[in-house]
Amino acid sequence: MSDQALNQQETSTLDFEYKVKRARRKSIGIYVQDGLVEVRAPRYVNLGEIAAFVTDEAQWVKKKLLEAHQKSIEKPKLTHGQEFLFYGQVRTLNFQPGESEVYEDGNYIVISHNLFTDIEELFTDWVKTQAQQYLDERIPELAEYMDVADVVSEIKYKRTKSKWGHCTSEGKLQFNWLIMLAPPDVIDYVVIHELAHMYYLDHSKQFWSLVGEYCPNYATHKKWLNTNQHRLWFD
Repeated sequence: MSDQALNQQETSTLDFEYKVKRARRKSIGIYVQDGLVEVRAPRYVNLGEIAAFVTDEAQWVKKKLLEAHQKSIEKPKLTHGQEFLFYGQVRTLNFQPGESEVYEDGNYIVISHNLFTDIEELFTDWVKTQAQQYLDERIPELAEYMDVADVVSEIKYKRTKSKWGHCTSEGKLQFNWLIMLAPPDVIDYVVIHELAHMYYLDHSKQFWSLVGEYCPNYATHKKWLNTNQHRLWFD
């Protein structure tokens, strides 16, 4: 019986489906990502053992799937009335007819548009501009504070799929402009994290010690980002 056939047979007794992937590894592992379950197993492990392992871990898998579902609900969408974070504060999108522009009005972020407006592009450009204006000023301040101002050679902004920031050995920095939706202290943590790579390009104890020197509560900010990062991504 093939792996796929066994999946169909075994998952009928579970509340979820899973895909088996053979790999060069010593043990079976289960990975849950984007609502999909993948079981990675050594080539020598038979299908019965894989099925038994999945059954034993079923409650853990269900918990992860539930968390993923909840995150998908909380992930903001570019629609009228949508609440989302901006500088860590709850704001509400307000779509209005008019000339193409985005502006703040109290707790609202107003997107004024007409029939020819590309709303996604308009909003994206606005958030990116906010990020650039804020970080172009904040990064040099923190770089000076950490005594690496003369090492920073370039700052770029790009929406990436997983990273909030990146640093190269040449002193080039890149930040995901969606970080502007996070609280200021979290933004500072991300910047300090990348500037610390000017000293250490790894994540050694020395690196984290340096991060802690300039951002004593970095563990709290790191946890916030890991827990809430799905709320910073728009569909």
